[in-house]
Amino acid sequence: MAPEPLETTTLSDPARTYIPGIENTEQKTFTCNFNTNDYATLAALKGTEQNVAIWIGASESGGVYTPDGNIAKFEGKGYIDVFVAGAGVNEVVNMTVTLTMTKNFVKTSA
Repeated sequence: MAPEPLETTTLSDPARTYIPGIENTEQKTFTCNFNTNDYATLAALKGTEQNVAIWIGASESGGVYTPDGNIAKFEGKGYIDVFVAGAGVNEVVNMTVTLTMTKNFVKTSA
């Protein structure tokens, strides 16, 4: 994400002037099917900085898809948060995982 410009204009400038500011890291949010074991694993990591990766693409064998990143892989670093979403009447129980990035995702392969 491009850094926001910081205005440096003084009264003697004929036009506004800017310098690059600090780059913003991103926050990524994913909604997943709720699974007690997966939730417990992620909840144990809550508030800790972790190396994270996103794999796009999967191989199929016998109707089962296994993520393998054959289209692209991205790696970054960030703080993990997880909470339960849904669980109301006629709602599917999901969990939402949020990554507050400290190092933005970089494409690493494919």
